[in-house]
Amino acid sequence: MTDSNLGTPAGPLGRGPLGRVALGAVRAMDAVGVPAGRELMRRSLWGAVPLAPPAPPAGPPRLALSFDLDYQADTDALPGLVRLADRVGVPMTLFSIGALVDADPGPYREAAQAGHEIANHTHTHPNNPVLCPDHEFWDLSADDMADEIGRAQDALERHTGQRPTGFRTPHFKDAAPMWDALARFPEITYVSTVLASQTPHRTPYVPHTAAGGAGRASRFGHHRAASPAASPPGATLMIPLTPDPDHRWSPFCSYHAIRQPANPAMGAGMHTLDEFPVLWREMLRRARPLGFASVYFDPLDVMRDAETETVFETMLRDARSAGWEVVTLAETERVWREHLNLPLR
Repeated sequence: MTDSNLGTPAGPLGRGPLGRVALGAVRAMDAVGVPAGRELMRRSLWGAVPLAPPAPPAGPPRLALSFDLDYQADTDALPGLVRLADRVGVPMTLFSIGALVDADPGPYREAAQAGHEIANHTHTHPNNPVLCPDHEFWDLSADDMADEIGRAQDALERHTGQRPTGFRTPHFKDAAPMWDALARFPEITYVSTVLASQTPHRTPYVPHTAAGGAGRASRFGHHRAASPAASPPGATLMIPLTPDPDHRWSPFCSYHAIRQPANPAMGAGMHTLDEFPVLWREMLRRARPLGFASVYFDPLDVMRDAETETVFETMLRDARSAGWEVVTLAETERVWREHLNLPLR
């Protein structure tokens, strides 16, 4: 059996006894007509059978700090967040929605002027209950995805002076057609959507589909890495998100940890504020051998009151005291492209 996404018996999935068992399971499910089994394997197997990531780049471990601004409440919290980041002395990547920036550009303009990175989070954030409640990003055509991405690119550049080089899908619902859509925006050179526990690479890599490999028909084909040597100049880099230590299928984020009101059925607000910095330290401890961690927060969560803001500021200071270099995702991309010897444009 040859499968462009799962590998061959000599490829990533087939290597070793666990890989052979996994391939056998796929064959068995195919034989009895269970296509859902193959899709399940694509979605989750890499988390169960991780492969060794490359040695980290030289220098201190780097922590990519990003924020998703999905609601007006996030925009309202942004000025205070910029002041906090400036106090601690850390840069941020702000995944911004074009429609929200159009409606209230001032906080984003000020954040950009303060040196923070503005990144693309689509124009209406499909499935956003306020802006676009009737669509899911991963159900859009490549043309509609390109429209969402392009309108956001133009709005963000118009209001902040930055044309984004990074992209994150709404609710992390990336899909194969997005590679066709992103190809229309060569200035976008990295994507940060995949959870590290759902890929064997755990650190930045070139997705197989983004490098022009097979697997475009699969929604989850990008979990397989392309060979850096075979990647075309400027191939998109995937920067995965580091998981929560207690819940490997959730990224380390404020929505999962401290969102109020809590909604356990949706994975929101699963921890107390006292637990938040404890999990933070454990996440950083586990990620340190990789030399890499990537997290995201929602401004409306971490800036919701003075107590939470103080806890969050302490977390950032603790990371720096522990030797982590806090960086933007654009800087993460630069370091890892050089480290992986990926060809530039």
